[in-house]
Amino acid sequence: MLIAQKKGPDGREDWTLNRVYEVFPLLLPLRHRLAGQLSGGEQQMLAIARTLMDNPMVLLLDEPSEGLAPLAVAQISELLRHLRAAGETILIGEQNLHFCLGIAGDATLIDKGQIVYRDTTTALKGNDHVRRRYLAM
Repeated sequence: MLIAQKKGPDGREDWTLNRVYEVFPLLLPLRHRLAGQLSGGEQQMLAIARTLMDNPMVLLLDEPSEGLAPLAVAQISELLRHLRAAGETILIGEQNLHFCLGIAGDATLIDKGQIVYRDTTTALKGNDHVRRRYLAM
């Protein structure tokens, strides 16, 4: 992970190896293992941790729950809630609505390349019409 460490675009160094291991304690005992030998959830945590070592302004995640076991999805969800609470800006592209609703504050639905809905996740939860039409709920 040290190879990914650098200052952010604004010069900040919020993410150090020690902080990453504080936030990702499951990675500490795995630090000498090759990434390909990790489980899917562990690999996803490692990918997020390596990205944070870059001290980004925004963390962009493309379907972070895809292909993971339910326990790993729960761990990634908890991690992302923790990061959001710590002030990190996270943009998630995800098809698993239940995963997103537990993390995001705002939701944008895209259908056939067009934005068809944009509001808070609270408003989305209460909008039966949109949920039935676009989310098969």
